[in-house]
Amino acid sequence: MPGCASICTATEFDICKNLVRSDMLIHMTHSLWRNFLSNLWDDAHSNRAFWQTSTLWEQSMSNDWDLWMADDEDVREQNMRAFDLQATDSAAAFDMYRELAGRGSVWAMQQAGRHLEFGWGTERDLAAAENFYDQALMAGSWTATLRLARLLCNHRINETWVAILQDGVDSGFLPSSFWLGWLQYERSPRKRTARAVRPLIEQAAAGGHPGARLVLARWKMRGRFGWREMRQGAQEFRTLLGQHMDGTLRNGDDAADMAVA
Repeated sequence: MPGCASICTATEFDICKNLVRSDMLIHMTHSLWRNFLSNLWDDAHSNRAFWQTSTLWEQSMSNDWDLWMADDEDVREQNMRAFDLQATDSAAAFDMYRELAGRGSVWAMQQAGRHLEFGWGTERDLAAAENFYDQALMAGSWTATLRLARLLCNHRINETWVAILQDGVDSGFLPSSFWLGWLQYERSPRKRTARAVRPLIEQAAAGGHPGARLVLARWKMRGRFGWREMRQGAQEFRTLLGQHMDGTLRNGDDAADMAVA
């Protein structure tokens, strides 16, 4: 990751901190650190591979595999064929998913919803996407709760996304903790919001959620919780990116072992 190795050492930070003797210098040091480290965050945020890892982690914590195996073998085979078709004939893939969803495949319900949400192989139809996600949710899919909540929130369809994610939080589904906190912050990206949703993000990070760990480190090093936590945030940020770059940022239970304290 470009710029990852350029984070100041703990010794350099301590020297800088010891030079701060007035409120003005504290403010200046805070601003310099925030600007210096912002490029590092931008690099991580634009790294699609990292967020794919985070999505895979969420799926590993869900019941997707159980729902996949609940389908008959021929349905699973057709879902796989539809998946393989997505890159070359998204319209045909969508038609297959829609037909399989009608036969009760929860996996296909989610995929049909995604095609409709993003306009893959069909006209974009948010209401129809919501309907497919809702069907999958009612069939017991935890991943569908995340997709439905993000759809409702991002397009400001209604505010039921809060209750949907809160149900996941109450049920111990860690990805819900991250998304409930993050979507609230996106609505109001202020220090006050970051501090209010911090317990949700910390809960997800403590369980190993890669995205939550990254957001928490970013907030700390950018001074969202005060300048005293900026050094810790930079260290956590560097550790997380290092794990991602060397392939040790894993999915599922292994990720929990690397949670930031």
